[in-house]
Amino acid sequence: LENARLYQESVTRVEQELNIARRIQSNLFPRSLPQLAGLALDARCMPARETGGDFYDVIALSGQRVGIIVGDVSGKSIPAAMLMAVARSITRSEARNHEIPQLVMCETNRWIVRDVPRRTFVALSYATLDLECRRLALSNAGQLTPLRRRADGRIDYLEAPGPRLPLGTMPDIAYDALEVTLDPGDLLVFYTDGIVEAHNDQHDLFGFERLEALLREYGNLPPAPFIDRLMQAVAAFTGGTAQHDDITLVVARV
Repeated sequence: LENARLYQESVTRVEQELNIARRIQSNLFPRSLPQLAGLALDARCMPARETGGDFYDVIALSGQRVGIIVGDVSGKSIPAAMLMAVARSITRSEARNHEIPQLVMCETNRWIVRDVPRRTFVALSYATLDLECRRLALSNAGQLTPLRRRADGRIDYLEAPGPRLPLGTMPDIAYDALEVTLDPGDLLVFYTDGIVEAHNDQHDLFGFERLEALLREYGNLPPAPFIDRLMQAVAAFTGGTAQHDDITLVVARV
């Protein structure tokens, strides 16, 4: 009986600590997104456990510019949440200190290599969007390639050039950036692998083809309803299968 009582106390303490960690982590996400003329935005993050390793941020920069951060750290639960907090803080700081995404990525990588344990890493994409000239600049460090859905339904994968190793794997990586001019009506989708790697009870993956099909069919919707449609499709596909990975989306319409 005494052992049972001590075990229950231990379980209760762990549950309380996890709930506290979840509340702290939830406060790290933006309470609201920047409101700029000519841009519609929405974002979601759904951890698979009490805490997760995915994160996102949308930062108002100088002029008519925003910075979009989407990241996924290695590991699960509390260790992932701690690494996520470190990576988010460093990236936000560097995004405010530097104009171009590739420099933000290089400087963020240097700090993460120094500050996180060995054999841990951060997959991150960082993009700046200049609404005055409708120009997107994107740098990618091991994150899934963002998608662009044009007004006529065509879909492009926005592949950044140069090295794409995740942050924290080695110092002094010379990241590069893709620059593209956007058209009115373009929809940009930044996402983590929890979407395409969601699986059903037969272990079939949701995959890129289903994501592209949904983007073609519903990509004319505003960002919030589009995310709702996508999440409904993922839930219908997986059925009762438990979510095994964090899911994060940032969707922007020019």
